[in-house]
Amino acid sequence: MISKVLTAALIASSFLLGSCASAAKPKAARKTLTPYVAQLAEYTTPLPYATVIERLDAEVNKTGSLTFANQWHAAKTKEQQTALIADVTQGRNFLYFYENNHRAWMDIYDPSTPHLSATTYTLGNPNFAFGIVPLDYTTGLHIPLKFLILEEEDHSGTRVIFQQQSSVLAPFNKRNVELQKHIKDLENAAFALFDKVTAP
Repeated sequence: MISKVLTAALIASSFLLGSCASAAKPKAARKTLTPYVAQLAEYTTPLPYATVIERLDAEVNKTGSLTFANQWHAAKTKEQQTALIADVTQGRNFLYFYENNHRAWMDIYDPSTPHLSATTYTLGNPNFAFGIVPLDYTTGLHIPLKFLILEEEDHSGTRVIFQQQSSVLAPFNKRNVELQKHIKDLENAAFALFDKVTAP
């Protein structure tokens, strides 16, 4: 009788341990690939690359933006943060965050080959972002925005290339009217910036 009780207890213990092990086992990660259609916006201008860069730096107050990040993270209230934004933007829409000068690193990799001037600018404004990201966190993939400033191959001018904001921000959330309005406002601001920067 004792043997039967012990056997039953062992079986029950094994079952419980097995159940616990199964419950504790984490689910496998899942990868999904979802196709969507994006629009590429492109400006072409006869202006030299250096002129476009100079104009863009002025429009986003690059000099004033360089100290923004440290001050922004040190701010403790929304009022302090919005005051910092207003101080740097000076009535304009975008702040300068970062740039990646592709020619600079390519010239180091291969100094014997001439390379085109090409710089990716990262620009944004937390005031725009706060109207968008809380309504759809996936928009954080494309905020802040990136713009490629590229010298023409024949050095006859400059191209500005970027993804149209309304085509990449929340492409599967078109029914959210408030979100789409904020995205359109951001897109209009981006177009207005480069209408001005690339105008001959």
